[in-house]
Amino acid sequence: MQLKRIIFTVISAAVAIGAACAGAYVMWKGDWGIWCLAYYALMFLCFPLASALHECGHALVGVCAGFKVKPAFRFFGSSFCKLSAVKGNALKARFLSVAFGGLAVNALCCILCSLALWAGGGWAWCGALLPSSAYLLVLNALPFCTGGGKTDGEVITETLRGEDSAKVLLAILSVQAELNGGKPLAQIEESKLTGLPQLPEDDINFITLTKLRAEYYAANGNSEKAEFYNSRFEELKIYLPDRYEI
Repeated sequence: MQLKRIIFTVISAAVAIGAACAGAYVMWKGDWGIWCLAYYALMFLCFPLASALHECGHALVGVCAGFKVKPAFRFFGSSFCKLSAVKGNALKARFLSVAFGGLAVNALCCILCSLALWAGGGWAWCGALLPSSAYLLVLNALPFCTGGGKTDGEVITETLRGEDSAKVLLAILSVQAELNGGKPLAQIEESKLTGLPQLPEDDINFITLTKLRAEYYAANGNSEKAEFYNSRFEELKIYLPDRYEI
């Protein structure tokens, strides 16, 4: 898994370097002189912007697809979006659309930035966003786990294949939809929180399910089970990405 992460990260970096070289060549041909240095610096400064645009893509599609979305932007490190389902119908298809949202925005940026570089002149400055957009597009499209969690490609692959982690995720979203629809947690069918596939304890969906179970049994007055799952949740917090809250 570690080797896979290294290989995919190197591939993404290579794509970004190639895009940066293309932009540098256009600026050099444009005879911008010392202003080329500002362009090179701008390419690095665009990484947080590309990351923010990526999360905005998830957020925009999420709202349109019937989810509550809470984006968390980081200037340095991995940004992310927390989803909560509002509607329970066609959850799989709607969730997949959200997962593709960030990739779609980065892909659109790559296309527009490439056109800007091709147009040359003052438009070439817009190409400074190309390396970061290309890097995030490739990095998130490849299915693997980074230090900050699963990439969009990994989540999409798991969902399309119907893997255990995706089954648990969809079960959680289904319960969230009922809760957001006004149904009390105590009235949720227990079977929707039990009998699910067993996941590795560092899987974010297993951690989320553990907390949800603790809240469910507390709402039903089952203090023994509530305390058990609360204790497990506290133990599992070590696997959560930095500053990530469930």
